[in-house]
Amino acid sequence: MRQKHYLEAAARKLQDSCPGQARYLLWAYSSSHDDKSTFEGACPYCFQLLVQDKSRVRLKPKPKLTTKIQKLLNREARNYTLSFKEAKILKKYKDSKSVLLITCKTCNRAVKHHGKSRSFLSTLKSNPTTPASKLSLKTPERKTLSSAKLNHDMSGSKAKSPALIFSYIWTVNTHLLLKECEQNKEALLSTKNVA
Repeated sequence: MRQKHYLEAAARKLQDSCPGQARYLLWAYSSSHDDKSTFEGACPYCFQLLVQDKSRVRLKPKPKLTTKIQKLLNREARNYTLSFKEAKILKKYKDSKSVLLITCKTCNRAVKHHGKSRSFLSTLKSNPTTPASKLSLKTPERKTLSSAKLNHDMSGSKAKSPALIFSYIWTVNTHLLLKECEQNKEALLSTKNVA
């Protein structure tokens, strides 16, 4: 592992002054190891470091949701039986992935990096690995008279701006924190007076 990091660092240093030597160092490591482990930032065919001027990066997105697929999803949600062809179309849509294509300008070959499928992402959303209590870091919502007044003022067409929403949330949270601090002070003063 140390040899790999050393060779990669040496190749990156030699990249501008001697690109052939840099490619040779990357090739030497991958050819000496049987697991065919290539460097993440290098072309697996010509071992050119894939930097901004030496490569072209494109994103091939997932197929979009069409009306036909939407109808099939609705039918599946209502537990209708789908024909073999319809099930195949739906499976292809669910298993579709985004593909990151990196084309090396030295050898003109493309390297594909597949993303996550829709079905995998939907299972992640439905089954979070962390407990729900750890996910929500915001303060619990409490209704007070002043926050109800602030909420009433936000109704309108201009209230949908992200900047206004953020400033509104910040104002409400600040107000709630100040209110909580005042209550804590009063509680401390009352306990001191009793003692």
